[in-house]
Amino acid sequence: MNKKYKATGFTRLIIFLLLFAPIAYLAAAYFQGENGVNNIKDFINIQPTLEQQITRKKQQIKQLEIELNKQNNELQKLQKQTANQ
Repeated sequence: MNKKYKATGFTRLIIFLLLFAPIAYLAAAYFQGENGVNNIKDFINIQPTLEQQITRKKQQIKQLEIELNKQNNELQKLQKQTANQ
């Protein structure tokens, strides 16, 4: 009495669309240079908490400081090279 349940073509289509549509949207947003996840959050009006915003800003500041230090080091090297010439 083992009955196998078979999915109809329509059911397969719905399952495929539920999986494929979000992936396709995120890929299209990525190729357009946008952040698809943030677009979705903005659309359904999900706001990050203040603590999450602060944490993200701190991470951005750290990344910018690292980049600034690299640029300063490169500038100092170039200044030394021009001074030696």
